[in-house]
Amino acid sequence: MVNSPNTIKLGDQAFPVVSCFIWGYIGRKDNAWYCRWGFDAEGESQARRCDDEQGSYDYELKPCLSANTVPISVSRWRDLDGVTFQTGEHGEVDFYRGHDAFYTVQTMSPHETCSNNRISISHVRDTKFRLRWSGEAYLHGVEADKFHLDAIAEFSGVTFTSEVESESDVNDDEIGRIFREVFPHDDFVQHPATIRKISEDGLRYMDFTARFTPR
Repeated sequence: MVNSPNTIKLGDQAFPVVSCFIWGYIGRKDNAWYCRWGFDAEGESQARRCDDEQGSYDYELKPCLSANTVPISVSRWRDLDGVTFQTGEHGEVDFYRGHDAFYTVQTMSPHETCSNNRISISHVRDTKFRLRWSGEAYLHGVEADKFHLDAIAEFSGVTFTSEVESESDVNDDEIGRIFREVFPHDDFVQHPATIRKISEDGLRYMDFTARFTPR
């Protein structure tokens, strides 16, 4: 295995990585099915102390990075090896920001972009990849700084979720057929779909989630 520091760095601060995953999900646009990719990394929580005009207080800083809707076009999951993705001027990728985390600039607001983010992937062995991710981050939304992630990421598979009107609409054979439109090779193990019934705010609906794990 390639040695990796498994660290998230923000400026001169370093946080050991406790988890790192690559995942995919199936979506549909313009009558065509596609896969979008996501990346999640979580750093070790560290104690911090803040001193300001209002006094001093202790808090925990737990850095997290997450990206989704990354448009990488591959027909086999192993083809992620060698992929490099650079966000555009207006940020094609949605970057999550969490409580007590440093985060890249979110693309949900028209006043924010996530340029200067670069993700590169290289295969290590089995379902493990080396994930390098760099860009600009914000610490508690106050100051921008450069960040860099270098970690071994586990590829957890691809999910397919869709809303349905009834349980009879959930057919594993049909789900598998749609999945093979995106991934035609025998690279995944299909698991039975699970059905979820939701009732909230006076609304009721049903959806299913099917998981496909790498062989």
